[in-house]
Amino acid sequence: CDSSCGYTQGMGFVAGMLLMFMAEEDVFYTLAKLLLSPQRSSKALAVEVEPIGAVEFDYGLVGGLRLLYAPGFPLLLEWFHIHEQLLRKHLGAVHAHFESCSVVTSVYATRWFTTLFVYALPFAVVVRVWDAYLVEGPSLLFAVALALLKTHEKALLRADFEGVMAILMDVNQQAASPTAADALLDLALDFKIRADHLTALAVQHRDGGGAP
Repeated sequence: CDSSCGYTQGMGFVAGMLLMFMAEEDVFYTLAKLLLSPQRSSKALAVEVEPIGAVEFDYGLVGGLRLLYAPGFPLLLEWFHIHEQLLRKHLGAVHAHFESCSVVTSVYATRWFTTLFVYALPFAVVVRVWDAYLVEGPSLLFAVALALLKTHEKALLRADFEGVMAILMDVNQQAASPTAADALLDLALDFKIRADHLTALAVQHRDGGGAP
């Protein structure tokens, strides 16, 4: 239904997660709902969707994730910028340490965002994260990213580049129980990330601006 957005590896993890709970046909329609922009996803899937460049992601709604996988990954790059600015604001010491160690956001956050944390977290935790995402919207994903870094803040600040990467690539081993999932979500929600703030940071990125 959308020839302008091809398959990328991250989609497979999202589809696989859905297959754990529903039949293949239902997965197709649910995945389409997640990928298409909200105003289009509620209509027949055979309609012509907007060209990639004509759509801006709505941070107040669930849907529109096709931009995350579109050629050039425009939304993913936008999310990197937003994550970096939120990291600077809420976990300034971690942000500064990452810069001093030359830790690039794309190295660890690509698999977090493109798989909606399916690749990064244990199944029991991902289920809770997705439940919250479908209620809270995209702000929850950014809050979870901050919560993961906050959870490992002390270890990250002590580590060099290799140590930082080892921690970031092994976060899925740190929160395997329902109790850990509760703690992660409680911590994420404490950041109180708002959709209007995400939109402002997105506009800043599209305009080529730096940190506010």
